[in-house]
Amino acid sequence: MLTQDPKIILADEPTASLDPQTSLKVMNDLKMLNEKYGMTVVANLHSVELARQFGKRVIGIRAGQVVYDGKMSETSESVFTDIYNGGDGNKEE
Repeated sequence: MLTQDPKIILADEPTASLDPQTSLKVMNDLKMLNEKYGMTVVANLHSVELARQFGKRVIGIRAGQVVYDGKMSETSESVFTDIYNGGDGNKEE
């Protein structure tokens, strides 16, 4: 458990420069904190695969503006492509 009992964890690129095995460990640890202790975890990730595996919600941000906000289960591959390629994130499949 974390010493100050936070309600929210902000993780800025928690898997940057990590090997795949360690990345999964970090993400599983964050997931455990959410599920076992009820902590909200907000993480910015550049790995779509990790986002799909662990995320419940996607918020696409570009140049300080939110360009997409939706449930992971409702976020299509074309939305990710649109977000990363400069669209508004609202492209339909």
